[in-house]
Amino acid sequence: MILSLILSIFSVTFTLESTTEVKPSGVLPDSSTYEYKRSATTGQKGQMTAGNTTCLELNGWDGCIIRKVELQMHSNTKSGRGFLDMTVGNNVVWAIEDQDFCEEAWAGMYTTSWVPITHNMNVLVNNEPIEILISATENSLYIQSYTIYYEKVNQPIITDIPSIPSVSLEPQTYTIHFNTGCGTSPPSITQSSPNTPITLPEWQDTLSWYFVGWSETEVRENQLVTPLIEAGKPYIPHKSLTLWAIYSDVKETTVLNDYESGVYVIAYDSEFTQLLSGSALAMSGAIEEDMVPVSNVQLRTNTHGLKSLDSPIDIQMLYDIEFCADSTAYITHLVTSAPIGYKADKLDIVPSLWEYRMLDDGSIIFYYLYEGEQYTLYLGKKNERVGAYAQSISLAKWKKEALWLFPFLEKQYTSWPLGTLAAVDDIEVPNVDMVYQLGVYELHIKNGKKYLYLSK
Repeated sequence: MILSLILSIFSVTFTLESTTEVKPSGVLPDSSTYEYKRSATTGQKGQMTAGNTTCLELNGWDGCIIRKVELQMHSNTKSGRGFLDMTVGNNVVWAIEDQDFCEEAWAGMYTTSWVPITHNMNVLVNNEPIEILISATENSLYIQSYTIYYEKVNQPIITDIPSIPSVSLEPQTYTIHFNTGCGTSPPSITQSSPNTPITLPEWQDTLSWYFVGWSETEVRENQLVTPLIEAGKPYIPHKSLTLWAIYSDVKETTVLNDYESGVYVIAYDSEFTQLLSGSALAMSGAIEEDMVPVSNVQLRTNTHGLKSLDSPIDIQMLYDIEFCADSTAYITHLVTSAPIGYKADKLDIVPSLWEYRMLDDGSIIFYYLYEGEQYTLYLGKKNERVGAYAQSISLAKWKKEALWLFPFLEKQYTSWPLGTLAAVDDIEVPNVDMVYQLGVYELHIKNGKKYLYLSK
């Protein structure tokens, strides 16, 4: 007769809901509390710029043994440095010294994909606070979630069934499967060793939809729940799962040759922003203490020589720009309706008429005159803060690579590019014999012709 309970491994995940809040999921210890804090007042959710920290503080974990901690983090494309200190009471139970994110103590590489940073431990908590503090010391680090695996020691442990297997928390290899919503998919990929990245495969477009990447969740009703993961980029699995192909009705967001009044993303890319943050920067919010917050975005030059915005567009990045006939313009943050204006030599929340000039490469300069000097809307670093601000500059020397304006296009996303059976003719496939499973139907491609059969 079994008179005791099996000692169980529980887990709880704290996921960032906003720049200031986390939301727990899983099993929390009874009567426990949590608090998420960050030192920065600007920047995007989970971002730590140089000199800034985040801290998750937990209380009420008395009588728990922490077995493992897993953080989902990433850096910038080519940079990111910092340190980590996890303490239980006055004891340091996990420490990463100040070093680059590409070092083995962190992820072993720079990446903009979420990767697990893990540490196994065996720590008994005795009415002590738990703190996980992360600090960036160069460019940016990003945190998405904290997962803690633990045991409750006040549970009786079973002793009369020796064959009960224990829960293994040792690193293991995972297998990634793919679902394209088209009946055929790339072959599964298994890691060569634990915590090593795999390269995600490319996939094909349809005539109506463009393949834009992979996601850990299926997209239904145009809801992109988990971040888009680019094909061809390294990805470190955190478990065996199926990645879904994601398609969009808009292939890419590119700059326009002629600007007209509308809603835009305002971005800037230069050697300085690459050194500063490892990527381009986009304005992301209203003016705060004479600066506009910025977010990291990825820009590239497409095959037609046009700048293309490859990052998802957050609603905070949208600005209503009214172009006037006399080469002037008004700029307003769309969500808050707050003007992006100026007063004296600083940005201010007042309606202001900006002069603008288009450069030969299609980029644009917004500027105004104050006491005989030209001040431009500039994205960079000022007084240890990164953002957009008014910068005195000689415009005569600025010939190219100023601000890039990307028109906001309402994108649709799906994991099912075929939609209904009527969409079958939209599939672009090689001129070879192939079979696609579509529910109870099979689509046969033979010599370039399509045949639809009812499966047996």
